[in-house]
Amino acid sequence: MKKIMVAVCVLMFVLNSFAVVGVRNLGYGDFGTRAIGMGEAYTALSDDSNGVFYNPAGLAKIPAGVREGSFMLKANLRNELAYDGAAFTAQSLEADQNYRFTISEYLERRLKPPVSNKQVAYNFGVGLLYSSDKNNYEKSDFRLSVGKMVHLFGQPDAAILTGVKLGFANYSNYVDPDGKITDFSENTMGFGAIYQFSEFLDIGIDIDNLFKDSPYDLPTIFNLGLALHIDKTTVLALDGYNIIDSKDIAGAEGDDAEFRIGLEKKFVENSLVFRFGSKNGNFNMGFGMNVTPNFRLDYAYMGDYDTDVDQHFVGGAMVF
Repeated sequence: MKKIMVAVCVLMFVLNSFAVVGVRNLGYGDFGTRAIGMGEAYTALSDDSNGVFYNPAGLAKIPAGVREGSFMLKANLRNELAYDGAAFTAQSLEADQNYRFTISEYLERRLKPPVSNKQVAYNFGVGLLYSSDKNNYEKSDFRLSVGKMVHLFGQPDAAILTGVKLGFANYSNYVDPDGKITDFSENTMGFGAIYQFSEFLDIGIDIDNLFKDSPYDLPTIFNLGLALHIDKTTVLALDGYNIIDSKDIAGAEGDDAEFRIGLEKKFVENSLVFRFGSKNGNFNMGFGMNVTPNFRLDYAYMGDYDTDVDQHFVGGAMVF
């Protein structure tokens, strides 16, 4: 416990040294109602399909035989901006494991998530995030992420998770700095890692746009985070977003470093979830409710953040 407290104090000192005014893509966050409800403090968590857009290493936390599909829709002011996405995760199992999935087996489990002791070779996920701003441009952002877990010899509770993510984005009706309307594409590659220090503490790093191909300036972004698993139903996440590269990535004034914090608490045998979060002082919150044992509906609220408008998102996730 002393080690955890020391790590938290060090991270808070570092993040406060960098955190000033933040900026996001169009100001509406990234993908996932769960992540947005937690203030997008997701670097050391990233343990579901949201991880496709955040830290790909987190995908390696998903157990063998478990697949997840999720979606998100921006619920308000859609005539001004649509901001919607979907993601899917699965695994490649070891060659000597013969795993098959049938509808009959799924129904026999009464729609409950599968339980498997098979070994995972690696986890992967794909996602698509579409945005259309009537005053700006249209963007289709496709992501492919892969994560793998490596257990540390002699440390049964510790493991290193690594991951890589590829991004392929297409812009339409983009107004460049010279006022010219153009269409273009950009390709990016990033990396992530999570150190599972113990069953209580995860330490994560994520590097976005380490390699990129774009006609415009696209800064490399370094993120650092902690996830404190206080108990089986409570997790506290702390993030520093873009703590090294302080370039202006979306036209906002000031530095782009962000301090993020998120809390998730589960109730009623994990069937009801409440989330709270903040990015540089704004207020985010959300909740989720299981409709069936493996289908959850989610809501997320993002307080005024670079857009002068509060935002509402609805979504869901299904494990099968």
